[in-house]
Amino acid sequence: MLKINFLVVFILFYFKSLISYSQEKTYKLVDSLTNKAIPYANIIFSNQEGIISDKNGYFKLIDEHFFTNDSIYISYLGYNPRSFSLNKMNDSIIKILSEPIMLDDIILTNNSLSGKEIMSFVKKNIYLNYPNLFSNTKLFFSVKNNQRIEKLKINNFKSSIYKLNLSLLDSMLILLPDENKYLMESLSVFNNSVDKKKSKINLIKSRETFKKDDFMDAFQKKLKNILENNLKSDSYYKIKSGIFKGDLELEGLDFLKDTIDPNIRKKRDSINLERDIKKQKKFANYVKEELNSLYSSLIHEKDSKFNVLIKLNRYKYEIVDMSYLGNELCYIISFQPISNETYHGTLYVNSKDYSVMRFDYKNLKPLFKIKLFGIGVNIFKNEGRMIFSKNNYGYSLRYLYQDSSTRFSFNRPLKFIEKNKNVKGRRKQNEISMDFELVSLNNSIKEVRVLRDSVINDNDFNKIEESNNILPQYLDEFKTNFWEEYKEEKDFK
Repeated sequence: MLKINFLVVFILFYFKSLISYSQEKTYKLVDSLTNKAIPYANIIFSNQEGIISDKNGYFKLIDEHFFTNDSIYISYLGYNPRSFSLNKMNDSIIKILSEPIMLDDIILTNNSLSGKEIMSFVKKNIYLNYPNLFSNTKLFFSVKNNQRIEKLKINNFKSSIYKLNLSLLDSMLILLPDENKYLMESLSVFNNSVDKKKSKINLIKSRETFKKDDFMDAFQKKLKNILENNLKSDSYYKIKSGIFKGDLELEGLDFLKDTIDPNIRKKRDSINLERDIKKQKKFANYVKEELNSLYSSLIHEKDSKFNVLIKLNRYKYEIVDMSYLGNELCYIISFQPISNETYHGTLYVNSKDYSVMRFDYKNLKPLFKIKLFGIGVNIFKNEGRMIFSKNNYGYSLRYLYQDSSTRFSFNRPLKFIEKNKNVKGRRKQNEISMDFELVSLNNSIKEVRVLRDSVINDNDFNKIEESNNILPQYLDEFKTNFWEEYKEEKDFK
């Protein structure tokens, strides 16, 4: 079995260069007179579940909402509500007519509050408005990753394997796409725990799309053959980069040689089955950890990276307007850091119970920046939005959007040395060395849309067992009926 350092996995990841594109048919809400997009409108289904249009007015119809006789109800402050039967929605553009809002007379008293005074009530009511409870949440989660390679260069290449030469790598670099895209969507039941580290997840279905590169597949096969033909029995590769060294099994390639020995073939099949089970568990854990991270960063959470509700003396709060969010009258409060804080943005605070119903944020400075031993990381962008809705026990997340960007650089010498416990002497081992330079810009957009949310007790939570045996279904392009087809399956009803 070939083993290889995590940096090799990293390099091959960039060589893989997976490009995706989405052709999902979506619906867009626009003003009937101006054709301007209507963001964050409520789309309610006949079963009283709902979703929210995104910042550009788009929304997608998924899961059981595709039943033929189902209907949707669209509402937005200042517009006439509209309802549709799903089987009659042939146009992807939905226009709604604006309507002036007649407000009742407002009686002003001498009990006017400043922005900071309002925020003091918000802080006081955090645990009342956002209780920490066990929950059962059905949600839609998506990740869109876009990677652009700004620089990729190999110098001083040396190899003891004559077929693995600089000309081969140069031919790969020339055809390497500059931009790689990946999109994953999943539907799941996520069970939040009072202790966030003990949450549970049961995936319902998932899909991913990226453009498969025929050239890269051919290159990978060629590289695999070269390494196999020059690899001694029981060998593996060590990688060294200055003070860094180590080894790691590469899951993407199977370097076990073909054989007619039934015992070895049985062992290979067992390894492959075990590997598939590990992949399924790894994917489920990946989705769960992503959701854990996003839920832990909610503005009211104790360990949230946002302290705008807690550290009131570090910000300047200003009431800029009052407006309705749904049926609730809200203070619109801007916040700017006074001391050395990272974020600024806007809070929508319910005028009745002082809950934050919407939170818009944007960073003012890099979140993390370091360059050491030729490796650089700069997380320079993180912005997004959180929307909360009221239920019978308080407020919970309804919609989350996060957009972050990171620039990564790597400029170090690399050396791959074949190791074998049965062969002594370095002269008998293959070696590959190079100076590797890479600069990439990585953007990640994550969305959470809550479809159903309810509170459960600790006994019910403890009875829930995780049973995840699926991987994302790969599609060359996203079909609009992907989620619709699943309505026929029993577990989805």
